[in-house]
Amino acid sequence: MKIIKTVTVWGDSILGGIVPDPKGEKYIRLNEKCCVAGVEKALGLFIKNYSRFGMTSEKGLRLMQNNIDKLPSQSAALIELGGNDVDYNWAEIAEYPQCEHSPNVPPEKFTKNIESMVTLLKSRGIVPLLATLPPIHSKRYFEKFTKNIASKENILKWLKDIENIYRSQAFYSELIKKTAARLNCRLIDIRAAFMRQDDFARYLAADGIHPNAEGHELMKRTYIDYARKNLPSFNII
Repeated sequence: MKIIKTVTVWGDSILGGIVPDPKGEKYIRLNEKCCVAGVEKALGLFIKNYSRFGMTSEKGLRLMQNNIDKLPSQSAALIELGGNDVDYNWAEIAEYPQCEHSPNVPPEKFTKNIESMVTLLKSRGIVPLLATLPPIHSKRYFEKFTKNIASKENILKWLKDIENIYRSQAFYSELIKKTAARLNCRLIDIRAAFMRQDDFARYLAADGIHPNAEGHELMKRTYIDYARKNLPSFNII
């Protein structure tokens, strides 16, 4: 039996517990209300959180490569990345809406980075866990990132449909599911937990992309339920 007492987390601002303040002027941390802190307490684990604001799969892979020798082999690692990978340089799109634009990390590169992280973890005897992405609210997010962009109508022209923001992010979440299946890697479907709610937007902050305190509570319960139902050999019940 592999007894897991240590988990490392490789994510972006979501698993870093970062949310906009009530006025939407700056970002703050949820601290003990962050889902990671809640899971750590409920399951009696030691969690080292490597999540960073603005983290992409490329940055996450480099960070993991630089720290892999510090990680105990009898451990697990949760990877939740993709939200920043699928984002765009919106100011550039506003200026050149007639041109083609790629996400920060194109889908093929994103998939390769996640595969590299999973392979690296497995090579060190660490159990990788992949998580899908919470959904985003297109209109809220559009209003957030265009706040200081004068020609936001150009972005709408390029998007064609504002809901393409949601669809693009959903596509990256689906890539995570497919990668997990291809690599025979454990998957925690966080997105499904949000989509089962009557109104998933209720669980998102005003910026449309960060889960609020209620969203983190939902994620906490999802992670704990998954562990208790699917990872009994990890001795974390």
